[in-house]
Amino acid sequence: MFDVPDAAVHEALELPAVCEVQLAAFAHRLDAFVDEAAYLAAQEGSIPYAPQSFIPTGLFVEDGQVPPAAAVFTGHVLATNVRLNPTTQKIFYWARVSTLGGEVDVVADPEVVVGRLVVGGIVSGSFWLSGRLVLP
Repeated sequence: MFDVPDAAVHEALELPAVCEVQLAAFAHRLDAFVDEAAYLAAQEGSIPYAPQSFIPTGLFVEDGQVPPAAAVFTGHVLATNVRLNPTTQKIFYWARVSTLGGEVDVVADPEVVVGRLVVGGIVSGSFWLSGRLVLP
């Protein structure tokens, strides 16, 4: 489940459909670990999540409620960078993350990040999901 800001572009698409998605995850909270050992050490004393997991938390709602486009996931950082929002002139973190569900572009306000994003590291957190359909 994810929000599709440009959904009107796909009005003619018959559903259900199978297609590629460019998925972005906007962090509500993001914990970053330099490697898998640091991530696993932080899990001690609690029910651990695997280093790659994806739980679509938005699907756990009462009947009749609109499910939010939300997920909790953990994954390996494939690439990362600090970027500048040209409209607000504020920096944000970007990372390409490999989760159990596939690769996701993660963006985060520095204020919600605990730890340091590094290539080869692990990230874990809760996210709002937004995506674009990539059609041939």
